[in-house]
Amino acid sequence: MRKVIVLIISVAMVGFATGQLTWTQVNTDGFGDANNILSHSMAVYDGNLYTGTENGITGTEVWRYKDTTWTQVNADGFGDVNNVGTDSMAVYYGDLYAGTRNWTTGIEVWKYNGTTWTQVNTDGFGDANNGISHSMAVYDGNLYVGTDNNVTGGEVWKYNGTTWTQVNTDGFGDANNTGTDSMAVYYGDLYAGTRNWTTGIEVWKYNGTTWTQVNTDGFGDANNAVGLRMAVYDGNLYMGTTNINTGTEIWKYNGTIWTQVNADGFGDVNNRGTDSMAVGGRNLYVGTGKWVIGAEIWRYNGTTWTQVNTDGFGDSNTVRSTSMAVLGGGLYVGAGNLITGTEIWRTPLPVTIPLTTQPVDTNKPMRSLASYRISQVQSLLEEVQKTCTKLENENDPLFNRCCADRLDEVTGHLEMAEKFFMGGNYVAANYWALKALDLLQEIEECCQK
Repeated sequence: MRKVIVLIISVAMVGFATGQLTWTQVNTDGFGDANNILSHSMAVYDGNLYTGTENGITGTEVWRYKDTTWTQVNADGFGDVNNVGTDSMAVYYGDLYAGTRNWTTGIEVWKYNGTTWTQVNTDGFGDANNGISHSMAVYDGNLYVGTDNNVTGGEVWKYNGTTWTQVNTDGFGDANNTGTDSMAVYYGDLYAGTRNWTTGIEVWKYNGTTWTQVNTDGFGDANNAVGLRMAVYDGNLYMGTTNINTGTEIWKYNGTIWTQVNADGFGDVNNRGTDSMAVGGRNLYVGTGKWVIGAEIWRYNGTTWTQVNTDGFGDSNTVRSTSMAVLGGGLYVGAGNLITGTEIWRTPLPVTIPLTTQPVDTNKPMRSLASYRISQVQSLLEEVQKTCTKLENENDPLFNRCCADRLDEVTGHLEMAEKFFMGGNYVAANYWALKALDLLQEIEECCQK
């Protein structure tokens, strides 16, 4: 395994206009190799930032950022030059998972325990046409991976830590749905966004058993052909489209109705796609793909959109913003540069004072307690999910008695707690966290009987 360590002492800072944030580049272009043109994926694992590159010459690279130092943690291409990209990442039961782009033998899914990488699937899940793993999510105690398949349509695969199972029909019954490009968990269901250049993207909801389409194709415009990014913000699900005619669109879903919340292309048709999304500091951030002048980063507070960078971070060749992550009070963006190599930019997230509907003397002191209890729920939920997954795998009747519906209820309580916490209502956040903890304890006791 080749490891290269890069110390970043001083690189560049941009961003002085009204509304813009101050950005600092924290890597050298391309990590020293101009062939690393894009950073398709980012994840926070074990307190550090990880990003996966696209490199069509020597194969994809995965880099870790720790204490201002970048270290390559995989062999180029995971030992296969045909693995040209790492398009998705997720943390599942204490390990980092990475999905590759491989149009020769099919995508590979690799697991990293902090030291060693292990491939956990057969190439392409047995079909070499499964060439890209654009999306990955953890839902109901399982890892889900969405593929691009230009022949039979995008597939969704579920992994329980041992076995892979396809859980959709190819292309959701339409071969024009060539990719499953995005995933997110929203109010107890898994949502998946497709790539469809014929009728437009489709958004599908999965309850663990059944898939249901929840939008009209392309949101009524067939030119909305790709849905690369989804995020949950302020109690709603957001989807960003690629539209090469009028520009990217951002759609909000409240569980019933879809509403477009931006002007097409943010007022510039050259902003063709939404390449990245992240939530941080009580705002939603969106990164665009803009082949003219350079990529843009936009911030949304639930009402207003504001561009927060200079186009291309000052370089017109920096045309895409393909990944985002929040770590340590900062927002990180992977910005693709096809000339000098991918760039990683960081900005401190603005400190905002939460709006509250409770008197300050009763609400504000609850903040730390609510935060602590939400963390308790997240930690205990992970352990309970392991127990329930084991019971399910063993066909133990305790699973249906103790886990089946209750885990969804816990997830719903946790989402309510997080929603109220982000909104500054710490009393309500604490209430829902306590309800989740009580239910988790009931599940634990039930499983031990």
